Amino acid sequence: MTANGVVGYELSTDPDRLDVELVHHWPSTYAFWALGRSLDTIRRAVRDHLAPYRLKRVLLSTLDAHEVYSKAGFVPFPHPENLMLLNPPQGSDTQQN
Repeated sequence: MTANGVVGYELSTDPDRLDVELVHHWPSTYAFWALGRSLDTIRRAVRDHLAPYRLKRVLLSTLDAHEVYSKAGFVPFPHPENLMLLNPPQGSDTQQN
């Protein structure tokens, strides 16, 4: 999937178009939800991207980037009261904040 958003930027899920080191740098350095996330974790996420899983939906959590993600097709969840969360064990680098 590719979506044009802010002028000069493009969202893409094509692994061949992604600079994995740069993709790793941004969240692991600046995003509260991924501080310290390992490069290997990001590489696995890019390699095992969502397409092969034939998912019905993708859920995204953001504090302040709603407009950015809406340009990629994300919409507000219709019934957030129906959601539940199971946190991974302590020490996992995918732990939720």
